[in-house]
Amino acid sequence: MINKAKKSKSNIANFITISRIFGVGYIFWLMPFSTERSQLLIIALFTIVALSDALDGWVARRFKMISEFGKVMDPIADKILILVFLPLVSMGAIKAFPVFLILAREFAVMGLRVISAKYGFNVSATFWGKLKTGITFPICGLLFTRPNVIEFSQIPDYLVPIVFLKRWIHSWPDFIFEGLIWTMVAVTILSFFDYIFKFLWSFELNKAGNDKEKAK
Repeated sequence: MINKAKKSKSNIANFITISRIFGVGYIFWLMPFSTERSQLLIIALFTIVALSDALDGWVARRFKMISEFGKVMDPIADKILILVFLPLVSMGAIKAFPVFLILAREFAVMGLRVISAKYGFNVSATFWGKLKTGITFPICGLLFTRPNVIEFSQIPDYLVPIVFLKRWIHSWPDFIFEGLIWTMVAVTILSFFDYIFKFLWSFELNKAGNDKEKAK
C-alpha cells in the first residue's frame, strides 16, 4: 500500500509535467489570435502552464518523489514552453533575433546536460538560471498583450478588471517592451555563461575524481 501511495504521488508530478507540454501545444493551436476573447484565453492558459513549472517541482520535492522520468521530462517541458516565443514573432510581439538568442541558449544547455549525463555528473540549477526563468515567463506573458486585436463590443462584468489591465499593458510605449525584452535576453546570456562555468568545473572535478585541488 505504501509503495502504491508513493507511486501515485510521483505520478502527480509527472502528470503536471506532461500536462505542461500539452498546454503549450494547445496554445500553438489557438495562435495566431485576432480577438480579445482568444487573447485573454491564451494569456490565462499560458499563466497556468507557466505556474505548473514551479508546481511539479514543488510536488516532487514535497513528497520526496523525484523520479528519473521527471528529471528528464521537466527540462524538456521547459524548453517546449519557451517555444511560445515563435508564434509571438509571427504576430510582431517580439523580433526574431532576441528569440534566436533565447532558443540558442536553451538548446546549448540541453546539449551540455546530455554531455554531463554521458560522463556521469550533474550540473545543478544556478541562481542565474532560476532568475532567467523567473523573468522570462512573466515577460512572455506581457508580450501576449502586445498584438492588436478586435476588442469586446461589450465587456462581461466578470472580465472588466482583467480587460482594463490587459489594455493598459497593451498601451505601454514600445521602448518599455523593448527594454523588458533585452533585459530578458541579457539575463539569459549571463545564465548561459554561468552554466558554462559550472559545467566546466563539474567536468574537471569529475575527471579528477572529485579532487578539488587537482581539478583547479
